[in-house]
Amino acid sequence: MRIATAGSCVYIDVRSRLPTLVPRDDRERQVIQAWRRAGLKDGSIAVYLTWVRRFRAHLRSQGIDEAGHATHAEVMLYAKSYSGPRRGRRVKQRSRQIVRNAILTTLEAVGSST
Repeated sequence: MRIATAGSCVYIDVRSRLPTLVPRDDRERQVIQAWRRAGLKDGSIAVYLTWVRRFRAHLRSQGIDEAGHATHAEVMLYAKSYSGPRRGRRVKQRSRQIVRNAILTTLEAVGSST
């Protein structure tokens, strides 16, 4: 891990062996750091991050601003109605629980409304 400063901002390089864990923006960087502080391992973070990225893509496709409208209710609706990309069917209940947990912990990490 590498720490760099720019003005009053501190940037922590959170790259790892998993290419999935390279953050795409500052929000993802914050979330990855929060998950690491909470003790999640890279494998779990990679799975969670995949679901968070799918959820964010869903919000963008619906024209929903994630910062103001990514609520607990929206997460629950998404997790319940998500259809897998390969089979086009709803995913199993355990996967829906993972979706819900991943996204809700993300909202907590970035301080969004729930």
